[in-house]
Amino acid sequence: MKKYLSSLLKLILPWVIWLIGLLLGGSIVGRDSMEYWSLMLAYFFPPLGKESVIPMGIALGFHPLIMALSVAFVDIIVALFLLWNYDFAKKIPFIGPFMEKVESIGKTSSSKYSWVKPLRFIGIVLFVMVPFQGSGGLVGSILGRLIGMTPLNTFLAITTGSITGCLLIAYF
Repeated sequence: MKKYLSSLLKLILPWVIWLIGLLLGGSIVGRDSMEYWSLMLAYFFPPLGKESVIPMGIALGFHPLIMALSVAFVDIIVALFLLWNYDFAKKIPFIGPFMEKVESIGKTSSSKYSWVKPLRFIGIVLFVMVPFQGSGGLVGSILGRLIGMTPLNTFLAITTGSITGCLLIAYF
């Protein structure tokens, strides 16, 4: 029973945190909350990444810090969900096949470039930080798992990379 409850909590808690974060963000921006929520939703769908959503939000008049932290928050919640529910996520349509594709590329690369293993934390930070297609919390979680990082270290690397990258985009 305890294991079942723990699994259920790990499945539901990231969504609850995400919803609370969205509501909090919406209350901070006030009357423009629908535009804000639209931007946060747009971030989930390629090709719109942090390099597009943050400048769009700033152009719409949102404070750069709010945009940076909100987009980083989405990456962090996605990472939390995947790190806690990796095997379950592989069964989700669209996400599962994508995860398997990244896994197969990662397995090939990790055996080819084994010298990178000691640099894996900073590698995940830089991977998530640099804004290019597919460099967020989703792929960062998969790569962290593939290169043998613990879930906690992967989560910390994604959090560090996402916040740093989003702040750099917002202010530079």
